[in-house]
Amino acid sequence: MKTFLNFQQRVGLMFLLLLSSSTSWAINLTPNSNNVINGQIPGIYSEINFSTYDRNWINDIKLPPNAQIGTTIRISSNTTAPSAIRGVFTGISGLTKDVSIPLLEGQSYLFTKRSGDWDIHGDTVVRWSPNSIGSQLPVTDATIIIYFVSNHNWTSSISFPASAPKDALLIVASQAYWDSSFNDTGVLVNANRHAIKYRDLYMYQYDTDEEKWSLVIAPVRSLAPNALLNGHEIPRPTSPLTVLSLGDGSWTGRTTLPTQAFDRDRVRITSTATWQSQISHQGVEDNIGSLSVNRGDVYEFMYAGNEQEWKLLKSPVTRYLVRDLPYGSIPPLITPNMRVSAYNDNWRPVVRLSRHATNGDRITIASDANLEFKVTASDSPLLGEVFVNRGDEIQFLRTDNRWVRATETISMLLAYSDAVANSLGENGARARMYESFRLTNAALRNSNVNARLKLAGIIKMTVPGNDAGNVVYNMARSESEMLRVRLELEADSVFYLGVQTGACGLAYRNHNALSYYGKDYHRNYMVALGRLGCGTSVMRHEFGHNMGLEHCNGGQNGYGHGYKGSVMCGNRAPYYSSPNFYNDLLLPRGIENQHDAVRVINENAPVVSNFFQE
Repeated sequence: MKTFLNFQQRVGLMFLLLLSSSTSWAINLTPNSNNVINGQIPGIYSEINFSTYDRNWINDIKLPPNAQIGTTIRISSNTTAPSAIRGVFTGISGLTKDVSIPLLEGQSYLFTKRSGDWDIHGDTVVRWSPNSIGSQLPVTDATIIIYFVSNHNWTSSISFPASAPKDALLIVASQAYWDSSFNDTGVLVNANRHAIKYRDLYMYQYDTDEEKWSLVIAPVRSLAPNALLNGHEIPRPTSPLTVLSLGDGSWTGRTTLPTQAFDRDRVRITSTATWQSQISHQGVEDNIGSLSVNRGDVYEFMYAGNEQEWKLLKSPVTRYLVRDLPYGSIPPLITPNMRVSAYNDNWRPVVRLSRHATNGDRITIASDANLEFKVTASDSPLLGEVFVNRGDEIQFLRTDNRWVRATETISMLLAYSDAVANSLGENGARARMYESFRLTNAALRNSNVNARLKLAGIIKMTVPGNDAGNVVYNMARSESEMLRVRLELEADSVFYLGVQTGACGLAYRNHNALSYYGKDYHRNYMVALGRLGCGTSVMRHEFGHNMGLEHCNGGQNGYGHGYKGSVMCGNRAPYYSSPNFYNDLLLPRGIENQHDAVRVINENAPVVSNFFQE
């Protein structure tokens, strides 16, 4: 017998169906959830609880841009591994910015979707203004401080908190028609002397090691060529970042950087124009190379107040294939860096360096071709003929109006144990070794050192020993099988991956490759190892030890130390320490005569690269 619903039941069922079809239900998500792709939280739910845990973690957590107004997302961390929450939010109506908020262990934030951004709340989020707290921001346990200035809630000067929790954020925004300013009380890493103008937004982050605030986001002042002084000079910046954009309808043939600026001011020059433009070397650091601007190019400069000159932070790379060079001749250089690549079916017997170049220009020639070729320069007789073989990456530098070789080639043997091959498979073991090798060369390249690695070979070999100390000792013994293979392949160095106990990596440290111990001694001890289960960046760290580098502090070498996240001091950033390069916060990556790993590598590379030369 059939059963029929009465009218009241049918209406109730229709209401439930309608409600279920129009309502997005709350859900608990983690980085490993099926509907979370690469940290992107889906925007189809009205209420979300997103949590990270040990072994269920991701670096970047992305808020959904397409969520409905009123959607709430609570994000919490239950792991020591930090994350970054990315999205458009400030919690200040009318002033939105795409920023990144650090998420540390034990922290929890609640985000609510509004029309144009995400509002943010939490136990460690505070909102202040001149009327509520004054112009001197007090010390607080808050991890996010939002300070808002408006016409009837205004102050002329803003002073930062003397201290704050690790990675705390300070967001300063203005809707006032009157300018405010930051009071440099010694708590800023780099003083910001620019006025805070209407609709400006600044974000600072607290560095507990420095006990200072660093600028991470600043307003951008956009310029068109018609705003240039005398048709070519960028006016004095009114913000930490000035952007000049060139286009077909808005173009200039020459640009000169500002004659006056505050320390750490930046100027970015971009182009979508059909025609080439030039950046003047006036006021720019010496020997920086060619500065032509073409379609798609981006240049960025930073003003160093103590030296009163502009430093080049970013520039384009011109790329060529060998087969596209007319008669093997490199054309005139237009950017500071050029890369020329060769491989099978893309080869010439001779490559000729250009006579038309600017001091500071660099040409990198890399080959994956089976056949050897040579590089010459008609205006640089002292260079002679440089032969390039498969696996070589050789850089040439223009200095004193001639070309010189700028890099040494250090050959490296890669070896992995039977246990590693059993765990990863032969292809997996080799792929891991190649990736470690690539990361090491990338760190050398990023740091602009005078050394590049070349693969001497890759083998499967189990070195005797259960712990890291015994294994690395057995690698260096004069009667070892490893040394026999090295001598046969003429490998200047070796890196071994095994399953030994102990540290993630271990290496002998060659403090001074020119010491009285002799070349053979240092060659035998140019060995390093890593342990399966640790990261692929171990190789670049242990290779640094082989080249004479120390950790952050201590040791015998007076200046060969790592520095704050560099390869030898935390190994978080793919750079060796150097006072001549800057991080994203515009802080030096080293300290002169104290933390300058690049200097040590440059001193030892010529000896290491010639271990097998008589």
